[in-house]
Amino acid sequence: MKVIVAEVDRSHGNKYEISVAMEVPGGKVIAARDECSNVFAGIDIVEAKMVAQVRKFKLEATPHLRKNMFRKIFKKG
Repeated sequence: MKVIVAEVDRSHGNKYEISVAMEVPGGKVIAARDECSNVFAGIDIVEAKMVAQVRKFKLEATPHLRKNMFRKIFKKG
């Protein structure tokens, strides 16, 4: 995982740019980026984005967690 926190000097005030990139199996890269005036708020926002993307990746990568799997198992007929 690569995490970069950088202070960016803007004309309307200083901001922080938070970037996170994580390589997952299969050669995919999950990444999130946010720019915020409060570094801790920016980290929280990026964390929420990463959690959502990791959850989505796990659902796609794990067959028994996919949507509609229960319909196939309990299908009548």
